[in-house]
Amino acid sequence: MEQRTRRAFPRHPWDLVIATAAGVVLSAVIAGAAAAIVPPAVANIGSEVADGVAAVEIGDAGASVVVPSGWVVVGGGADRVTVRSPDGVLTVRLTAVDGGLDRAAQSALDEAASHAGEGERSRPLSETLRSGATFRHIDIGDRFLAGGLASGAGAEDAIAVVAATSDEVTLDTYRPALAELVERIDP
Repeated sequence: MEQRTRRAFPRHPWDLVIATAAGVVLSAVIAGAAAAIVPPAVANIGSEVADGVAAVEIGDAGASVVVPSGWVVVGGGADRVTVRSPDGVLTVRLTAVDGGLDRAAQSALDEAASHAGEGERSRPLSETLRSGATFRHIDIGDRFLAGGLASGAGAEDAIAVVAATSDEVTLDTYRPALAELVERIDP
């Protein structure tokens, strides 16, 4: 009786080609899924979703903000707190600043200008909020806002506010949400 020997895999040259192609396709699918899932997850490391009730401290001078429910808070309790709208398009940085309203507004303007470039600037506006706080701000282009917020014109502690939208969405779309957030800041 003749003994047969089995050939090792692959039996045919095309088996190797098909196996390699399947491996490449599977790797591409996994890489694509990772590229879609990992960046948002990394962006939210160290963050939490606001409940709309608890105040988030900004710096150590007693300033705080009650972030609207569903917004993402990054860096609560630090000198700088970043909040993002639930859809991730509007990002607002709140930074505790010593030196009063003018210094906070200038600090915010410098930061926004470093990102926005030399975009067209609106006329500076000064508003008194329902809380009695003063909010002095300016738009840079149609995607950035820079401002300072203090409990009054003579207050030493203030908050620099820098807001920006992404994906070519104008700030006007998010102005009501931004106004709600600013009203919730206790400088």
